[in-house]
Amino acid sequence: MNIYKFMNIAKEESKKSTLTDWRIGAVIVKGNKIISRGHNKFSGKMKIIEQKYNIKLWSLHAEMLAIMDCTEDLNGAVLFIAGTKMNGNTVYCRPCKYCMKMIKQFSFHAIYYLTKDGFEAIYPNKEK
Repeated sequence: MNIYKFMNIAKEESKKSTLTDWRIGAVIVKGNKIISRGHNKFSGKMKIIEQKYNIKLWSLHAEMLAIMDCTEDLNGAVLFIAGTKMNGNTVYCRPCKYCMKMIKQFSFHAIYYLTKDGFEAIYPNKEK
């Protein structure tokens, strides 16, 4: 799997957001195929997530939207998260605690997110 390819696609997805200076995009990949994508925005789906996971949001996060909109099995899928600021600079964004709470409800193989040195990976369901 070409991590940088899908990270760049997540970064392009982030550019669809007009919410804040921190525009985040997420892409879910399974079998080297994109099965869902999302970017941070306001949505009526926020109430569903707030109630189900007992959290309070000011916007729908990219990871949450990609998960909610996915119509395929997430077992073994990989989530890529990247972002851009309005000025074009890269945003380095590890999933927040609310997104991780939702992510852990599914059997993702890995989550990759951009860092200043490239990327880092989280294996959310790996036994400790």
